[in-house]
Amino acid sequence: MKIALACSGIGFVKRGYESSVLELYAALKDKVPVTLYRGGAGDLGQRCPTIPCNSPVYTHFPFNRIGDYRRYAAQCELFAAGLAIRLFQQPSAVVFTPDHVVAEWVTRWRRWLPGTPPVIFSNGAPFANEYCARFQFVHQKSYEHFKPDQAPHTKMFFIPNGFDPKRLAPPADFDVAAGRRRWNLPADKTIVLCLSALNSHHKRVDWIIDELAPLRNSCFLLACGQDCGETATLRARAETLGLSAKFMTAPYEQVPELIWSSDLMVLGSLWEGFPRVVAEAMGARKMIFVHPHQNGREILGGDNLGLVDMSAHGCLADAIRRWLQSPKQFQSGVARNYERFLGNFSWPAVADRYLAMFETVARLNA
Repeated sequence: MKIALACSGIGFVKRGYESSVLELYAALKDKVPVTLYRGGAGDLGQRCPTIPCNSPVYTHFPFNRIGDYRRYAAQCELFAAGLAIRLFQQPSAVVFTPDHVVAEWVTRWRRWLPGTPPVIFSNGAPFANEYCARFQFVHQKSYEHFKPDQAPHTKMFFIPNGFDPKRLAPPADFDVAAGRRRWNLPADKTIVLCLSALNSHHKRVDWIIDELAPLRNSCFLLACGQDCGETATLRARAETLGLSAKFMTAPYEQVPELIWSSDLMVLGSLWEGFPRVVAEAMGARKMIFVHPHQNGREILGGDNLGLVDMSAHGCLADAIRRWLQSPKQFQSGVARNYERFLGNFSWPAVADRYLAMFETVARLNA
C-alpha cells in the first residue's frame, strides 16, 4: 500500500496544515511506503510546481486585485494538476491532503488515474460537515466536527494531530537566558508567547495585545507566526498601548526553542479545529491559556486551569495575573497536561490510527 501525502504550502508557508503533514510523513515513512508532495522548495518528497499565494506576482497590477482566498485557490489548482501528473506516473493507493481545493480537483480526476485512488480530505480548517459531505472520505481532527450523523454518506475518521515528544521536550541543559539572548528577548520580563498566524479576525492577536496592556510593566508579548498583512497594524496597536512586543516568523525547526525560552503561552481564537499550539505547549510543559470552545475542552480537559473566556474583557489579564502571583499553583495542571499529551497526541499514541485509516480506505476502494 503506497500513500501519497500532499500539501501545496510546504516549502513556503508556515501553518498548521504544513506542519501536520510534515510530521505525519516523518511518523509513517519508516512504517509504510509513503511519498510527500509539496508545493515549495525543500529536501523532502517531490515538488509539484505552483504559484504560491504569497508570490511577488501578486504585488503587481492586475494580480494585486486578487483576494487572499483566490490566490490560495489558484495555488492549489496548479498544485493539483502537477499532483495528478505525478500520481499518473507513480500510482498510489490513497491520497491524503489538508487542502480542500486540492482534494476537490483530485477527487474529480481520480477516475483517470491508475487504480482510481481514493482521496482523504483532512479537515483542519475546519469546514462544516455540509461541505465535507462532498468528499468520499474525511479525516476529522476536531471532535466537534466528527458528526457522521450529519453526513451519513461520508465516511469519517476521527484522529487528532500527532506530535513528536522528543522534539518538544526541552533538553535538560537548555539555557533559558541564552535562548532569550538569541531571540533578543528581555531577561527581566515574563515572556508571553502567542504562536499563531498574525491576524485579528481569527487568531485575535489584537485582543491579546489589549489584555496584556495592563500588565505591560511585567509582561512582554512574543507574537510568532505567518504574516497575514496585519503585522504593522498589530505592532502599532502594541506601541500605542505601551506594550513591549516582538512580531516575527520562525522556521518550523526553531519553534520548540521559542517555546522553551518563553514563560507561558496564549491563544486568542474563539474557535479552532485542532489548535496545534495547544498540544505543543502541553508537550513542552508550558502553561497555555485557551478559550473554552468544545475542541479546547476536549484537548485540555473540561476542568483545566488554562481554559479562559477570551470573549470577556479582562479574563485573560486576570488569568495571567494569577499566574504571575503564584506560578507554582499551575504546575500540577502543567504536569497533567503533559501526561494527557503523551496518551492522546504523541505519535506513539496515534500513528497506528492513521495507518488503520489508510488501510481501511484502500480496502474499501479495492
